[in-house]
Amino acid sequence: MEVIIVLAIVAFVGLLSAPFGIQFYNNQLISSMQSSFSDVLNGARNQSMLQRGDMAYGIYINNIPATTTSFIFFGINSVNPTGDNYPGSEESTHVDYPVLEGMTITLPDSEEASSTEIIFTKRTGVPIFNATTTSEGTIYIRWNGLERQILINSFGMISEI
Repeated sequence: MEVIIVLAIVAFVGLLSAPFGIQFYNNQLISSMQSSFSDVLNGARNQSMLQRGDMAYGIYINNIPATTTSFIFFGINSVNPTGDNYPGSEESTHVDYPVLEGMTITLPDSEEASSTEIIFTKRTGVPIFNATTTSEGTIYIRWNGLERQILINSFGMISEI
């Protein structure tokens, strides 16, 4: 009889703690994605500043309505100031990073854009978002009711918030 009572107590405690465990797990997943995205952004900036292959580097975010499917690291020989740099990029530089199902990654000035990109200029590493004059802003990563932010200042410095 005592074993049944102990098992019932353990089951009850398990049921009470399950939502906290799930929330902790979800927080870890989105924080991991924020860190990964930030690392790739820093890599693109560093490669641009080093002018590796005499190219500028950036990130292309592949969005379908209401969700992001992946983000792609790419290099390009000549930056198009009007945007759409990814289609003309060097395919040999592409590295595709999948994201969690249902996740969205939004760059500044891109709320309605289906595909977005950020390019870092050669030598200086100054960011250009979606070929606009915007050179700084906050990137939002949203998933499962959670949100993380990455701030890029006008000098290209990247900070996780």
